Amino acid sequence: MFPQIFLLLYSWWSSSEAVEFEPFKPTESYKCSNFLHSTVNDRAMGGFYFVINQFIHVFSKPFPHQDLLDRRALTGNWEALRESFVHKYPLWIEHEQWWIVFAAGIVLISVLFTILYLFYRCCVCCFRRGKKPRTTDKPYDKWKRNFCNILISVVIFVNVFAAVALLISTQYATYGMEQLPSRLTNCIDDLNLYKRDTDLRVRKLLIDDFQQLNESIWKKISKGGEEIVTKIKRKSGALTMDNLIEKAQRANSIMIRVNEAQTRLTQINDELVRFRRDFKKLSNNFAPDIANCVNENNNFSNNPEFCSSTSKFLENLDIFSPSLDLQIISPETEDQLRRIIDSNITTLFSSSIKSFNQLEEEIQNELDRRQFSAQNALKNIGDTLFRIAETISTQIRQVNFDFMYNQVAVYAEHDGPYQRYVHYSWYFSLVLSALVAFIALSFLLGLFYGCCGRRPTYYNDDCCVRSTGSRFYSCGIWMCLLLFTALSIIAAFVMLVGANFSNLICHPLEDPLARADMLSLSERLIEIYYENRPQGDFALFTDKRMPADLIRGCYRNETFYRMFQLDKKYHLSELKSYEEVLGQLEKHLEAMTNDLSVNSGGKNLFSPDNLKMLERLSPIEMSSNSINVIQQLQNELSTLDMQPKIKAFKERNRDQVTPQVVKRIFASLDELDRERIQPLMKNLDEMVQDLTHLKHDMEGMSFAPSEEIPKLQHATAMLGADMPAFLKEAAFDFGRSQVNEIDYYVQHLNNSMNTEITSCVPIREIFKHTRLAVCAHAVYPLNGVWMSMVISLLLIIPIIMMSTSLKKLYNRMHPYPIYTVHEPVTTTDNMCAFSTDTYAMSGRAKPSPYAHMYDYQELRPPPPSYMTSSRPRRKL
Repeated sequence: MFPQIFLLLYSWWSSSEAVEFEPFKPTESYKCSNFLHSTVNDRAMGGFYFVINQFIHVFSKPFPHQDLLDRRALTGNWEALRESFVHKYPLWIEHEQWWIVFAAGIVLISVLFTILYLFYRCCVCCFRRGKKPRTTDKPYDKWKRNFCNILISVVIFVNVFAAVALLISTQYATYGMEQLPSRLTNCIDDLNLYKRDTDLRVRKLLIDDFQQLNESIWKKISKGGEEIVTKIKRKSGALTMDNLIEKAQRANSIMIRVNEAQTRLTQINDELVRFRRDFKKLSNNFAPDIANCVNENNNFSNNPEFCSSTSKFLENLDIFSPSLDLQIISPETEDQLRRIIDSNITTLFSSSIKSFNQLEEEIQNELDRRQFSAQNALKNIGDTLFRIAETISTQIRQVNFDFMYNQVAVYAEHDGPYQRYVHYSWYFSLVLSALVAFIALSFLLGLFYGCCGRRPTYYNDDCCVRSTGSRFYSCGIWMCLLLFTALSIIAAFVMLVGANFSNLICHPLEDPLARADMLSLSERLIEIYYENRPQGDFALFTDKRMPADLIRGCYRNETFYRMFQLDKKYHLSELKSYEEVLGQLEKHLEAMTNDLSVNSGGKNLFSPDNLKMLERLSPIEMSSNSINVIQQLQNELSTLDMQPKIKAFKERNRDQVTPQVVKRIFASLDELDRERIQPLMKNLDEMVQDLTHLKHDMEGMSFAPSEEIPKLQHATAMLGADMPAFLKEAAFDFGRSQVNEIDYYVQHLNNSMNTEITSCVPIREIFKHTRLAVCAHAVYPLNGVWMSMVISLLLIIPIIMMSTSLKKLYNRMHPYPIYTVHEPVTTTDNMCAFSTDTYAMSGRAKPSPYAHMYDYQELRPPPPSYMTSSRPRRKL
């Protein structure tokens, strides 16, 4: 199973250089792209991991699999792998030499530094034994302390960043490893979804689309007589007769619709008149109440100004037009329409219509008689495509991913060993991060107290002094010495694991063509797979295609159908397997039209008497008055729509007190709108739409019948001279149009199989997300763990060296006193009291009874020598 997994992994390629084209659209959305919002999108950590990857690129070597792994080892034989490690360990060491050197160097440096520092501390203690430690600054200690603070602050802040990066990376790594089985399961589900959609698209293309083509062809053949006769009319000019008949029929329809619209417009006008009368009645009924409201200024329940504005508002609403223009078309246009109707053009061409109908019936009978041979040819094509579709579908369905599900399911079990190990590793990572963070925090607090704290004094009366920083330094130093070797061993182990994962898996997946060693390894795996492949497993891919060929083909956006050269088996691009059947179909369609025996001739299709009657008709000029009527109706609609005006009026006067009469007026207006205005507006809107359609139908009705006579005479001459030639040409065009539809389907078939179906784009995206799940969410954070630890461990050495020097400097005081000692005010009992001592107040100058009883006043120790010195004191 390992070679199959390796083959699928190497089908992925970088997506940045692919040519864009229409993407594959499955029936369901892919699930494995739902976790793209992870650590790689974080700029800070993404940049940190990018630098680590470049570092791994520089110090990694190509994998010499030819020398290290034989065929048995590639098949997963653990005994062969053990023999390779036992007997070929020099080659393994040579391959891993740089990482072994780094790991051994980190561990060796930690051990040596711990031993040397402990030895140094022992020597210092022995050298200073019996000597009085210095407690004050030397002449240049201030500059030494400031210089060391500047240097150690840079190193400590970088160490804090390393501790934070370690915490973030451990959490990302443990979460990525925990979610890795479910993410891989989603990606495998997407592979199944891609397989299913590819199967459906193949069946739709070869079966459903061809059935649609077949139905379209026979639908056209069933109306072939009508289409061929129409082509004859168009080529000879006889289609002018149909245009005249169509205008005559349209004139009759327009006249009927005009009469109906005229009647309806009269009804609407009557409704508008009744509405105006009702609105006037409503205004007159409320006029006295409005006048009383305006005149009664002393009544606080009324609002004269509001009533006055309401009266003006009602006057502005009463702007309805007295009546509508009921003349939809002018009398001249009505006379023109009646002339077209009375000319009875359809009767004039009745004999011609009968001749063409007879010709259409004969052609259709001949097509129906000869259609079975063409139908059999199409059936043969459909059967061939159906067999190909079933073969491809069977091969696609044989591709299964059960072995992937089985492998991932072992790690996806909630109570399984993998999830338990990940859970324990989370606790371990928290402890590890806490220890490193505690060390970094100790040194950071030591730096903070050393820079911001005051000098120590003899009295130790405050904790915010530099000596507190020295204690934090001591804590950090001894914690480092205690954990230095253990942390270095952990960092070395994680480095060996993460660097090899990145070198052997992640980097080849990022740029496969740049890793010839892994491409050759995949080729060896594929050769072993083809030798031991079970019957029916991946039977669709019979050719031994190497990963490099697949990757280059996917860079060119080729489909798997082209990359595996499946057209050699199915011949869909050239249709060689049923090219003869397609030729037979074309011949049958041509024979159906070329061998038509038509008895109808083309002479005297249009009799001279009928043409003379047509010539007597004067030119028809159409003019419509419906535009003015439509404009009036639209104006009435805007006038009747009172609700926006009422809302605007209420909005302007919303802060005023509304009188009762005004409330009754607006209630009556709402009732009038609901019962009369809304139905009337609906009728007006429908009328506007009907008149608009009527106006469009009347456009193009202007014509001169006498100008159409030469065209009809020319058509009679053409059809009378060579009717079979016109029939043959029209029939040939009809047959060729059906063959062109089949050619179009063939082009659609070839284009879909070569550029769309079995596209590499979904597979590329699926394996891109698989790489993200494995590398960006698990391996890269793991690399961040060891790199953060290595940085922290390397920085601890100069931190310990500088903090050891700073401890002494932080503990030293001024070489002269900085506190002023005040002389006692009253008695000598308060000689040693500070000026800020609350117990040395004037009210408590007498000794306490306890001291007086036992004569402890005389046993008070003398003040320090520097307090009684006669040397002048300075303040800083």
